[in-house]
Amino acid sequence: MLLKQIKDNTDTLVDEIMNRFTKEDLNTITWRNFIRRTRPYEVKFTKVLKGLFKQQEKEVLSNMRKYPHPNREAQIDTYMEVLKQNWLSDWLFAEMMWRRRFSNAGKPFIGGVLEDVGQAELTNLVVGIDFDIDSPAVISFQKKFIEKYSKVVNETTLDSLRKTLQAGVTAGESIPELSKRVGKVFDFADKQRSLQIARSETIRAANFGAEEAYIQSGVVKAKEWLTSFDERTCKIGCKELHGRKTGLGKSFGKQGVSADLGYTDGEIPHPPLHVSCRCTLVAVLIE
Repeated sequence: MLLKQIKDNTDTLVDEIMNRFTKEDLNTITWRNFIRRTRPYEVKFTKVLKGLFKQQEKEVLSNMRKYPHPNREAQIDTYMEVLKQNWLSDWLFAEMMWRRRFSNAGKPFIGGVLEDVGQAELTNLVVGIDFDIDSPAVISFQKKFIEKYSKVVNETTLDSLRKTLQAGVTAGESIPELSKRVGKVFDFADKQRSLQIARSETIRAANFGAEEAYIQSGVVKAKEWLTSFDERTCKIGCKELHGRKTGLGKSFGKQGVSADLGYTDGEIPHPPLHVSCRCTLVAVLIE
């Protein structure tokens, strides 16, 4: 009798507290808790990426120093010959090796935040089970997106290096001048790309973990897109997606959305919608 009274009083108190909050208040709390869980992974991942980019820069500059410095009069002809002989590729870093290094470096952060957020969502749903990090869906996601992130990151860096070096070679620049071009590519990677990559991949893994937790819980029927409205809210679709609901495993759709992360039409399963997106998901419970 006493236990039942305590339970009833507790339920009444919880109901009273929850009624004091608007949906916007609860969304703000949800989003802040999400950021608190993902932020540590983002910060550490960013630091690791900065280190990898710095090592890549050293490799490229070292490769460039292996070739003789032409005199000024022969400079243009010599460098055009470099292009004809594909020596430019020898100046660049070994792509496949670096793709493996980026993949290995990203695994602890992508897998870690996925499991952390997944378990937190299950705890919030009070279903009394642990997050299954070894489920086929989780294993498939990690394999697919860790490889994809590494591939895209390195291809983007190589493309930037090729374009700027080809421009410098065509202009007849010296090795020191070309080295400055390389420095600019990696300076951008250090100051901007590292954080953008870390945030995007962390948010992607975290939101997959949240949705997978909804599926594993058995008490969630749908997911809802939650956008944080502040001075940093993007203008390319997140506002339009806020509050949109769809079934678990389904796409949110691209109506009114201009995504830039390679999704095909109708393929937006969860945030991020774009680089540095900070959106998350909310569970829609079975009634």
